[in-house]
Amino acid sequence: MPSSPEPRHNETTHYNEGMSLRDWFAGQALAGYRASESDQDVASWKSRDVAAASYEDADAMLAERAKATTPVAALAAINAQAAVELGEGDKP
Repeated sequence: MPSSPEPRHNETTHYNEGMSLRDWFAGQALAGYRASESDQDVASWKSRDVAAASYEDADAMLAERAKATTPVAALAAINAQAAVELGEGDKP
């Protein structure tokens, strides 16, 4: 899902859909890693290692997000079916 609702044009690619949610999560993780550079372990990491860890964190966030939305969708479907059975909703 791009962060910008409309395509953006630029001189290099001529088309840019915006930042994905994965990119945004990785950027947030990256900011956290860089903010904690006083930690000896993080301070010794190379930039590519911090970037890789940031995207691993982003992938974990997306996986948890997918788990979290699944029960909500299932509950909505159950509620819709119950409403139909009670005569309070539209049949699918």
